[in-house]
Amino acid sequence: MIYGGGETFVGKALSLRPFVWIGLISYSLYLWHWPILVYAKQALISEKLSLAQTVGCILATFLLATLSWRFVETPFRKLPLPRVRLFFGAGAFVGSVVAVGVGIFALNGFPNRFSPESLSLAQANVAARPDGCAPVDRFLCQVGSGQAKYVLWGDSHAGALSPAISNVVNGPGLYAIFNSCPPLPSVTPQGLRGDDLPNCKARNRALLERIRSDQNIDIVIIAAFWSNYKFSEDDVRSLLTELKDKYVIIVGDNPTPEFNVPKVLALNGSFNLIKPNELPNPFKIGRDSSNVKLLELSDALCSRGKCPLRDGQRALYADGNQISAYAANTVITAFMKEQFSRLAPVAILAKH
Repeated sequence: MIYGGGETFVGKALSLRPFVWIGLISYSLYLWHWPILVYAKQALISEKLSLAQTVGCILATFLLATLSWRFVETPFRKLPLPRVRLFFGAGAFVGSVVAVGVGIFALNGFPNRFSPESLSLAQANVAARPDGCAPVDRFLCQVGSGQAKYVLWGDSHAGALSPAISNVVNGPGLYAIFNSCPPLPSVTPQGLRGDDLPNCKARNRALLERIRSDQNIDIVIIAAFWSNYKFSEDDVRSLLTELKDKYVIIVGDNPTPEFNVPKVLALNGSFNLIKPNELPNPFKIGRDSSNVKLLELSDALCSRGKCPLRDGQRALYADGNQISAYAANTVITAFMKEQFSRLAPVAILAKH
Protein backbone atom coordinates (compact mmCIF):
# COMPACT_ATOMS: atom_id res chain seq x y z
CA MET A 1 0.00 0.00 0.00
CA ILE A 2 2.87 2.36 0.80
CA TYR A 3 4.58 1.54 -2.53
CA GLY A 4 1.35 2.05 -4.48
CA GLY A 5 0.85 5.45 -2.90
CA GLY A 6 -2.25 7.50 -3.47
CA GLU A 7 -2.84 6.37 -7.04
CA THR A 8 -4.35 3.00 -6.11
CA PHE A 9 -7.93 2.45 -4.96
CA VAL A 10 -6.73 1.54 -1.45
CA GLY A 11 -4.42 4.54 -1.38
CA LYS A 12 -7.25 6.88 -2.34
CA ALA A 13 -9.55 5.32 0.28
CA LEU A 14 -6.94 5.74 3.00
CA SER A 15 -6.52 9.37 1.98
CA LEU A 16 -10.08 10.15 3.03
CA ARG A 17 -10.37 12.39 6.09
CA PRO A 18 -11.81 9.75 8.49
CA PHE A 19 -8.90 7.39 7.80
CA VAL A 20 -6.32 10.17 8.00
CA TRP A 21 -7.85 11.24 11.33
CA ILE A 22 -7.60 7.67 12.69
CA GLY A 23 -3.99 7.61 11.55
CA LEU A 24 -3.24 10.82 13.40
CA ILE A 25 -4.73 9.61 16.70
CA SER A 26 -3.67 5.96 16.30
CA TYR A 27 -0.94 6.10 18.95
CA SER A 28 -3.30 7.71 21.46
CA LEU A 29 -5.91 5.07 20.57
CA TYR A 30 -3.33 2.41 21.34
CA LEU A 31 -2.54 4.00 24.72
CA TRP A 32 -6.14 4.57 25.80
CA HIS A 33 -8.06 1.46 24.70
CA TRP A 34 -6.77 -1.03 27.26
CA PRO A 35 -7.12 1.12 30.43
CA ILE A 36 -10.67 2.00 29.40
CA LEU A 37 -11.65 -1.64 28.90
CA VAL A 38 -10.01 -2.73 32.16
CA TYR A 39 -11.50 0.04 34.28
CA ALA A 40 -14.93 -0.34 32.67
CA LYS A 41 -14.99 -3.98 33.80
CA GLN A 42 -13.81 -2.91 37.24
CA ALA A 43 -16.38 -0.13 37.56
CA LEU A 44 -19.20 -2.35 36.30
CA ILE A 45 -17.89 -5.32 38.36
CA SER A 46 -18.22 -7.51 35.31
CA GLU A 47 -15.93 -9.97 33.57
CA LYS A 48 -17.76 -9.49 30.25
CA LEU A 49 -19.07 -6.28 28.74
CA SER A 50 -22.36 -6.10 26.87
CA LEU A 51 -22.47 -4.91 23.27
CA ALA A 52 -23.73 -1.48 24.36
CA GLN A 53 -20.99 -1.20 27.01
CA THR A 54 -18.33 -2.23 24.50
CA VAL A 55 -19.53 0.36 21.98
CA GLY A 56 -19.47 2.95 24.77
CA CYS A 57 -15.87 2.04 25.57
CA ILE A 58 -14.89 2.36 21.90
CA LEU A 59 -16.50 5.81 21.63
CA ALA A 60 -14.80 6.90 24.86
CA THR A 61 -11.48 5.65 23.48
CA PHE A 62 -11.84 7.74 20.33
CA LEU A 63 -12.89 10.82 22.33
CA LEU A 64 -10.01 10.61 24.81
CA ALA A 65 -7.54 9.74 22.03
CA THR A 66 -8.59 12.84 20.09
CA LEU A 67 -8.25 15.06 23.17
CA SER A 68 -4.88 13.64 24.20
CA TRP A 69 -3.56 13.91 20.62
CA ARG A 70 -4.68 17.54 20.41
CA PHE A 71 -3.69 18.77 23.87
CA VAL A 72 -0.88 16.41 24.92
CA GLU A 73 0.77 14.63 22.01
CA THR A 74 0.88 17.52 19.54
CA PRO A 75 2.18 20.16 22.02
CA PHE A 76 4.66 17.63 23.41
CA ARG A 77 6.24 17.20 19.97
CA LYS A 78 6.96 20.93 19.91
CA LEU A 79 8.47 21.24 23.39
CA PRO A 80 11.83 23.06 23.23
CA LEU A 81 13.41 20.65 25.74
CA PRO A 82 16.93 19.24 25.39
CA ARG A 83 16.91 15.51 24.88
CA VAL A 84 18.90 14.85 28.04
CA ARG A 85 16.39 16.70 30.23
CA LEU A 86 13.53 14.95 28.45
CA PHE A 87 15.15 11.54 28.93
CA PHE A 88 15.83 12.02 32.65
CA GLY A 89 12.44 13.61 33.25
CA ALA A 90 10.65 10.66 31.63
CA GLY A 91 12.85 8.24 33.58
CA ALA A 92 12.01 9.95 36.88
CA PHE A 93 8.29 9.80 36.06
CA VAL A 94 8.43 6.09 35.15
CA GLY A 95 10.47 5.37 38.29
CA SER A 96 7.87 7.14 40.44
CA VAL A 97 5.05 5.11 38.88
CA VAL A 98 6.95 1.86 39.47
CA ALA A 99 7.68 2.84 43.10
CA VAL A 100 3.99 3.54 43.74
CA GLY A 101 3.04 0.21 42.16
CA VAL A 102 5.58 -1.70 44.26
CA GLY A 103 4.36 0.07 47.40
CA ILE A 104 0.73 -0.83 46.69
CA PHE A 105 1.72 -4.45 46.05
CA ALA A 106 3.84 -4.63 49.21
CA LEU A 107 0.94 -3.29 51.29
CA ASN A 108 -1.44 -5.85 49.77
CA GLY A 109 -3.49 -3.23 47.97
CA PHE A 110 -4.43 -1.27 51.11
CA PRO A 111 -7.14 -3.74 52.22
CA ASN A 112 -8.22 -1.42 55.05
CA ARG A 113 -10.00 0.72 52.48
CA PHE A 114 -12.69 -2.01 52.42
CA SER A 115 -15.21 -2.73 55.15
CA PRO A 116 -14.77 -5.89 57.31
CA GLU A 117 -17.86 -7.35 55.61
CA SER A 118 -16.38 -6.85 52.13
CA LEU A 119 -13.08 -8.41 53.21
CA SER A 120 -14.89 -11.41 54.69
CA LEU A 121 -16.80 -11.95 51.45
CA ALA A 122 -13.72 -11.46 49.26
CA GLN A 123 -11.67 -14.04 51.16
CA ALA A 124 -13.83 -17.01 50.17
CA ASN A 125 -11.69 -19.91 49.00
CA VAL A 126 -12.24 -23.40 47.69
CA ALA A 127 -11.12 -26.63 49.37
CA ALA A 128 -9.06 -28.97 47.21
CA ARG A 129 -9.01 -31.83 49.76
CA PRO A 130 -10.19 -32.28 53.34
CA ASP A 131 -7.90 -31.44 56.25
CA GLY A 132 -5.69 -34.29 57.37
CA CYS A 133 -5.82 -36.10 54.02
CA ALA A 134 -2.46 -37.89 53.75
CA PRO A 135 -1.11 -38.05 50.18
CA VAL A 136 -1.04 -41.51 48.59
CA ASP A 137 0.16 -40.13 45.25
CA ARG A 138 -0.22 -36.91 43.27
CA PHE A 139 -3.97 -37.34 42.82
CA LEU A 140 -4.97 -39.56 45.72
CA CYS A 141 -5.04 -39.02 49.47
CA GLN A 142 -6.52 -40.89 52.45
CA VAL A 143 -8.35 -39.73 55.53
CA GLY A 144 -7.97 -42.01 58.53
CA SER A 145 -5.79 -45.08 58.94
CA GLY A 146 -6.39 -48.64 57.89
CA GLN A 147 -8.30 -50.04 54.92
CA ALA A 148 -10.39 -47.44 53.11
CA LYS A 149 -14.15 -48.00 53.38
CA TYR A 150 -15.29 -45.42 50.85
CA VAL A 151 -14.02 -43.34 47.92
CA LEU A 152 -14.83 -39.81 46.80
CA TRP A 153 -14.02 -39.66 43.09
CA GLY A 154 -14.23 -36.67 40.75
CA ASP A 155 -12.76 -33.41 39.50
CA SER A 156 -12.11 -30.14 41.35
CA HIS A 157 -15.82 -29.86 42.19
CA ALA A 158 -15.50 -33.11 44.09
CA GLY A 159 -12.49 -31.57 45.82
CA ALA A 160 -14.58 -28.56 46.82
CA LEU A 161 -17.18 -30.96 48.22
CA SER A 162 -14.65 -33.13 50.07
CA PRO A 163 -14.74 -31.37 53.48
CA ALA A 164 -18.46 -32.10 53.75
CA ILE A 165 -17.90 -35.79 53.01
CA SER A 166 -15.11 -36.09 55.58
CA ASN A 167 -17.27 -34.23 58.12
CA VAL A 168 -20.12 -36.69 57.67
CA VAL A 169 -18.59 -40.09 56.89
CA ASN A 170 -16.60 -41.89 59.58
CA GLY A 171 -13.71 -44.29 59.03
CA PRO A 172 -10.87 -44.24 56.51
CA GLY A 173 -11.60 -43.08 52.98
CA LEU A 174 -9.84 -42.32 49.73
CA TYR A 175 -10.17 -38.97 47.95
CA ALA A 176 -9.40 -39.22 44.23
CA ILE A 177 -9.42 -35.67 42.84
CA PHE A 178 -8.43 -35.31 39.18
CA ASN A 179 -8.88 -31.69 38.04
CA SER A 180 -10.88 -31.29 34.80
CA CYS A 181 -11.22 -35.06 34.57
CA PRO A 182 -14.77 -36.47 35.05
CA PRO A 183 -15.18 -39.78 36.96
CA LEU A 184 -16.37 -41.53 33.81
CA PRO A 185 -13.60 -43.76 32.45
CA SER A 186 -15.11 -43.98 28.97
CA VAL A 187 -15.21 -40.19 28.52
CA THR A 188 -12.39 -38.14 27.04
CA PRO A 189 -12.79 -34.58 28.37
CA GLN A 190 -12.33 -31.62 26.10
CA GLY A 191 -9.81 -28.91 26.89
CA LEU A 192 -7.11 -31.01 28.57
CA ARG A 193 -3.65 -30.72 27.03
CA GLY A 194 -0.38 -32.57 27.01
CA ASP A 195 -0.02 -35.51 29.37
CA ASP A 196 -3.24 -34.66 31.21
CA LEU A 197 -5.42 -35.86 28.33
CA PRO A 198 -4.26 -39.51 28.16
CA ASN A 199 -3.56 -39.55 31.91
CA CYS A 200 -7.16 -38.66 32.71
CA LYS A 201 -8.53 -41.90 31.28
CA ALA A 202 -5.56 -43.91 32.57
CA ARG A 203 -6.01 -42.60 36.12
CA ASN A 204 -9.73 -43.23 36.01
CA ARG A 205 -9.25 -46.78 34.75
CA ALA A 206 -6.58 -47.53 37.38
CA LEU A 207 -8.78 -46.16 40.17
CA LEU A 208 -11.79 -48.11 38.95
CA GLU A 209 -9.80 -51.35 38.99
CA ARG A 210 -8.60 -50.58 42.50
CA ILE A 211 -12.16 -49.96 43.69
CA ARG A 212 -13.48 -53.15 42.09
CA SER A 213 -10.72 -55.32 43.51
CA ASP A 214 -10.82 -53.90 47.05
CA GLN A 215 -13.47 -55.73 49.05
CA ASN A 216 -13.14 -53.22 51.91
CA ILE A 217 -14.48 -50.36 49.79
CA ASP A 218 -18.26 -50.47 50.03
CA ILE A 219 -19.25 -46.94 49.00
CA VAL A 220 -18.27 -44.89 45.96
CA ILE A 221 -19.25 -41.22 45.85
CA ILE A 222 -18.82 -39.52 42.49
CA ALA A 223 -19.13 -35.77 41.90
CA ALA A 224 -18.03 -33.38 39.16
CA PHE A 225 -18.74 -30.24 37.20
CA TRP A 226 -21.11 -32.32 35.06
CA SER A 227 -22.28 -29.50 32.80
CA ASN A 228 -18.66 -29.02 31.72
CA TYR A 229 -18.48 -32.41 29.98
CA LYS A 230 -20.17 -34.24 27.14
CA PHE A 231 -21.24 -37.80 27.89
CA SER A 232 -24.07 -40.20 27.19
CA GLU A 233 -26.28 -42.68 28.98
CA ASP A 234 -23.99 -45.44 27.75
CA ASP A 235 -21.04 -43.83 29.56
CA VAL A 236 -23.02 -43.77 32.81
CA ARG A 237 -24.35 -47.30 32.31
CA SER A 238 -20.82 -48.59 31.69
CA LEU A 239 -19.60 -47.10 34.99
CA LEU A 240 -22.56 -48.38 37.00
CA THR A 241 -22.10 -51.85 35.55
CA GLU A 242 -18.47 -51.85 36.67
CA LEU A 243 -19.59 -50.75 40.16
CA LYS A 244 -22.56 -53.11 40.49
CA ASP A 245 -21.12 -54.61 43.68
CA LYS A 246 -20.67 -51.22 45.38
CA TYR A 247 -23.10 -48.66 46.73
CA VAL A 248 -22.82 -45.62 44.44
CA ILE A 249 -23.82 -42.07 45.36
CA ILE A 250 -23.94 -39.67 42.42
CA VAL A 251 -23.84 -36.04 43.51
CA GLY A 252 -25.31 -33.43 41.19
CA ASP A 253 -23.47 -30.23 40.57
CA ASN A 254 -24.05 -27.05 42.53
CA PRO A 255 -25.69 -24.03 40.87
CA THR A 256 -23.27 -22.23 38.56
CA PRO A 257 -23.17 -18.43 38.98
CA GLU A 258 -20.79 -17.91 36.00
CA PHE A 259 -19.31 -14.78 37.58
CA ASN A 260 -16.78 -14.21 40.35
CA VAL A 261 -19.07 -14.33 43.37
CA PRO A 262 -16.65 -13.13 46.12
CA LYS A 263 -15.58 -10.15 43.99
CA VAL A 264 -19.13 -9.14 43.07
CA LEU A 265 -20.36 -9.44 46.65
CA ALA A 266 -17.35 -7.67 48.15
CA LEU A 267 -17.74 -4.72 45.77
CA ASN A 268 -21.51 -4.69 46.19
CA GLY A 269 -22.02 -5.34 42.50
CA SER A 270 -25.25 -6.24 40.75
CA PHE A 271 -25.92 -9.75 39.47
CA ASN A 272 -28.64 -11.94 38.05
CA LEU A 273 -30.22 -14.49 40.37
CA ILE A 274 -28.75 -17.92 39.85
CA LYS A 275 -30.93 -20.98 39.37
CA PRO A 276 -30.65 -24.61 40.51
CA ASN A 277 -28.70 -27.18 38.51
CA GLU A 278 -30.04 -30.65 37.89
CA LEU A 279 -28.19 -33.87 37.22
CA PRO A 280 -27.89 -34.41 33.45
CA ASN A 281 -30.41 -36.78 31.90
CA PRO A 282 -27.92 -39.67 31.40
CA PHE A 283 -27.82 -40.17 35.18
CA LYS A 284 -31.54 -40.87 35.37
CA ILE A 285 -30.90 -44.52 34.57
CA GLY A 286 -29.42 -44.74 38.08
CA ARG A 287 -32.93 -44.46 39.51
CA ASP A 288 -33.61 -48.01 38.38
CA SER A 289 -30.67 -49.42 40.38
CA SER A 290 -31.07 -50.36 44.04
CA ASN A 291 -27.38 -49.71 44.69
CA VAL A 292 -27.43 -46.15 43.29
CA LYS A 293 -28.52 -42.95 45.01
CA LEU A 294 -28.83 -39.60 43.21
CA LEU A 295 -28.30 -36.42 45.25
CA GLU A 296 -28.90 -32.86 44.07
CA LEU A 297 -26.67 -30.21 45.65
CA SER A 298 -29.18 -27.60 44.52
CA ASP A 299 -31.54 -29.01 47.15
CA ALA A 300 -29.07 -27.80 49.76
CA LEU A 301 -28.19 -24.45 48.20
CA CYS A 302 -31.56 -23.34 46.82
CA SER A 303 -35.09 -22.78 48.01
CA ARG A 304 -38.14 -22.32 45.79
CA GLY A 305 -36.00 -21.98 42.70
CA LYS A 306 -33.76 -19.26 44.11
CA CYS A 307 -30.17 -19.81 45.14
CA PRO A 308 -28.52 -17.25 47.47
CA LEU A 309 -24.86 -16.37 47.03
CA ARG A 310 -24.04 -15.68 50.66
CA ASP A 311 -24.75 -16.75 54.20
CA GLY A 312 -24.42 -13.63 56.34
CA GLN A 313 -20.94 -12.25 55.71
CA ARG A 314 -19.61 -15.41 54.06
CA ALA A 315 -19.77 -16.20 50.34
CA LEU A 316 -21.15 -19.63 49.39
CA TYR A 317 -19.06 -19.75 46.21
CA ALA A 318 -15.32 -19.33 45.77
CA ASP A 319 -15.45 -18.26 42.10
CA GLY A 320 -17.85 -18.60 39.20
CA ASN A 321 -18.68 -22.29 39.61
CA GLN A 322 -17.23 -23.88 42.76
CA ILE A 323 -18.65 -23.83 46.28
CA SER A 324 -16.52 -22.22 48.98
CA ALA A 325 -14.89 -24.11 51.82
CA TYR A 326 -17.30 -22.33 54.13
CA ALA A 327 -20.32 -23.67 52.21
CA ALA A 328 -18.85 -27.18 52.22
CA ASN A 329 -18.31 -27.11 56.00
CA THR A 330 -21.73 -25.69 56.84
CA VAL A 331 -24.64 -25.88 54.40
CA ILE A 332 -23.43 -28.92 52.46
CA THR A 333 -22.30 -30.76 55.60
CA ALA A 334 -25.77 -30.37 57.14
CA PHE A 335 -27.40 -31.55 53.90
CA MET A 336 -25.11 -34.58 53.56
CA LYS A 337 -25.62 -35.55 57.19
CA GLU A 338 -29.38 -35.60 56.67
CA GLN A 339 -29.18 -37.51 53.38
CA PHE A 340 -26.60 -40.06 54.49
CA SER A 341 -28.51 -40.88 57.67
CA ARG A 342 -31.27 -42.28 55.46
CA LEU A 343 -29.03 -44.57 53.44
CA ALA A 344 -28.45 -47.87 55.21
CA PRO A 345 -25.02 -48.64 53.65
CA VAL A 346 -23.74 -45.14 54.47
CA ALA A 347 -25.51 -44.76 57.81
CA ILE A 348 -23.23 -47.48 59.19
CA LEU A 349 -20.26 -45.20 58.56
CA ALA A 350 -22.00 -41.91 59.30
CA LYS A 351 -20.74 -39.78 62.14
CA HIS A 352 -23.26 -39.25 64.92
